[in-house]
Amino acid sequence: MVPFIGTFIGIFPVFVLSLASGNDFQAWGILIYGLVVVGSTDNLIRLFLLQKMDSIHPLITLIGVLLGIPLFGFVGLIFDPLIINLFLILIKIYKKQYGGQKSKRAQSA
Repeated sequence: MVPFIGTFIGIFPVFVLSLASGNDFQAWGILIYGLVVVGSTDNLIRLFLLQKMDSIHPLITLIGVLLGIPLFGFVGLIFDPLIINLFLILIKIYKKQYGGQKSKRAQSA
């Protein structure tokens, strides 16, 4: 669930155990497969799917997850990107509703 290091946290102990048991080829295969295939799928494709499905920018997802864990714990993984996205939507609504007010006042004065 944690971007960029979550996959490594799961793969690295398996790599160390395989290496310690003497299966060098298997250990390096697990590490390369985990980082290249699983890591790229988890980190890159998930971000682009979120952008396509929810029109959320990938940086918002990353920042939301990285800030959500220390602030809210496990629940922050899910809700913090949503909270950030809702905040940005509220800013857009506010700009759309009240953004033209300055120009109307300036024209009338």
